[in-house]
This record gives sequence, C-alpha cells and structure tokens, in this order.
Amino acid sequence: MQFDSVGVVMQIQRLAFQNPQTVAAYYREQSLSYGELGRRSFCLSEALKAQGVEAGAVLGVCIRPGFDILIALIAIFRCRAIYLPLDPDHPDTHIQMIVANAAPRLILTQRAHSGVTRAFHSLILDEFQYDSSEKIAEIDEMMVPRPADGSASAYLMYTSGTTGAPKGVLVANDNLHHYLAAAQQALQFRPGDVFCNVARYTFSISLFDLLLPLCVGAAVKLLDREDVLDFPKLIQHLARATTIHAGPSLLATLFRYIRNLDSGSIKSEYKAILAHLRHVSTGGDIVLPAIMEGMKTNFPQAELFVIYGSTEISCMGTYFPIPR
Repeated sequence: MQFDSVGVVMQIQRLAFQNPQTVAAYYREQSLSYGELGRRSFCLSEALKAQGVEAGAVLGVCIRPGFDILIALIAIFRCRAIYLPLDPDHPDTHIQMIVANAAPRLILTQRAHSGVTRAFHSLILDEFQYDSSEKIAEIDEMMVPRPADGSASAYLMYTSGTTGAPKGVLVANDNLHHYLAAAQQALQFRPGDVFCNVARYTFSISLFDLLLPLCVGAAVKLLDREDVLDFPKLIQHLARATTIHAGPSLLATLFRYIRNLDSGSIKSEYKAILAHLRHVSTGGDIVLPAIMEGMKTNFPQAELFVIYGSTEISCMGTYFPIPR
C-alpha cells in the first residue's frame, strides 16, 4: 500500500468508492463518511486549481478542529501542493512571521480567523460551496490524481522555536510515505479503530492522528481544544475511541485528576472507560517512569508505547513498547 501524499488520496478514494458510508471522522455529534470526504476534498481541490494553485505551491491552513482540516489536507495533497499548518491560537505576530517566511500561495481559513490572515490571499472555508452536481454525485475512481514525485515536498512545518527562532522544515513525499508505512507496520491499526486527535495541527504527530486512520479504513475523532483540557469531557470522548497519542504532561495531569477524585463511583466509571482503549502512546517530551506506570494502571488493556522523533525526521524516529 502506497502512503505518500497522493497515495493517501488514492487509498481514501478507494475506500470512498468501495465503502462510501463508512465513517471517516467524528466531530462533536456529527460524522463524516469516506464518501463525503472524497467528494468534498475533490471539490475543494478543483476550486484551488481554478484559483491557480499548482504542484509545489505552499498552502496555509489556519483553522480550528473540525471536518475542515481533513478536507483541506486531502484537497492540498490532490493538488500536489504543500500543506502548511498555522495555529489560530498563536499570537498574530507569530503567525504573520511564519506566513512572511513561507510565502504561501493561499491560506485556507475560517471566518473567525480571517482577520489574522487578511493581508494574504485567503479562501474562507465556512463560505465555500461544495458542488453537488451530477459530475461528482458519485465517487469515481477517475478522481484519483497522478502519483506525486517522491522527492517533492508534501508539507512544511515550523519547529516550536524553543531553541531559537522557529525554523521551517520541508518534508518530502517519500518521508511521509515511510513514516506512515513504518507506523502501520509497527502498530498494526485496523478498520474499526477510532483515533482520538488531541495534538495541535502545528505538531507533526498530528499527521499520525489524521492520516493513518484514513489509510487503513479507521476513523479519527476530532476534539475541540477546550475538550482536550476538560478531563470529564476528554474521558467521555475516549469512550468512543480505541487509540490515543498524548504528551506525557497531559497524561500526568489526567492521572492526577483521576487519582484525586472524591467520588468513588465517578472514578470507577472513568477507569472503566479508559480500560477499553486498545492502543495508547506518548512522547514528544521526557517520559518519566512514573508516567509509564500510570499508563499501565489507567490503561490496563491497551498496548503501550513511547514514541520519539522530531519535525525534521517526519516525527517518528524510534519507539519503545512498554512491557507489562
């Protein structure tokens, strides 16, 4: 199975053609099928091409969680353009510094954040009208684009800047291909899995959450940032998930929250929800032994992993299965 950027599109297109009603994503109380994801991303990619977007063009994406992120990401890959995530929660000066450095051809955004990018050419996804005409009423295998050049860039991400000014890292299609294929070979995800996405889109691990489920016929559950930090809500989201990757600080705070609960019945309810998870991984910072012990206690049925890497090496450089 090919997992480069256009390979992702080909796989999603195949799933949309064969199983159009299968759920690709959940957001709040809504779901998005593979068929609808295929139709919307195709429609958006055609609109981008009509605006002059060509292969190799950098396209910024400045949006909050929701179905738009998947539609935009797949549409950009359809155009063989370069995905540049921008976080609307970052200070305006930070976003403008990155945009000035990256010089995107276009920024896909939402009405609420259009002021941040008003000095740049933008497409407002809230106002975009998806074509429902007969030409795209049914998923067609002919919608699959030509294979991408493996050495061409798939995405552009900026480092956090903790060791200095943020640096832009261009990652090639072959890197993305290897990353997704290696992760799938090591972790063996399958249809029926539901990935709970808690990573911000400006972190490269977000592509693990967003793309790998769609390559294997699974689903991604998209969470509002407020719900990630509201532990009762986060735990209820996990009730409908099988897989989560979360940073060690988030896990540590979650474990402490559960440990300090006054109500024994609520604590038991939360522990029962966490017990059904199939895969839990962490990384991105130092994972202390206490975190690993907390993972064993709070996720008793899950396979547990520590994953390390960096933006420069497509996120996943090494992994360690935590033995029980």
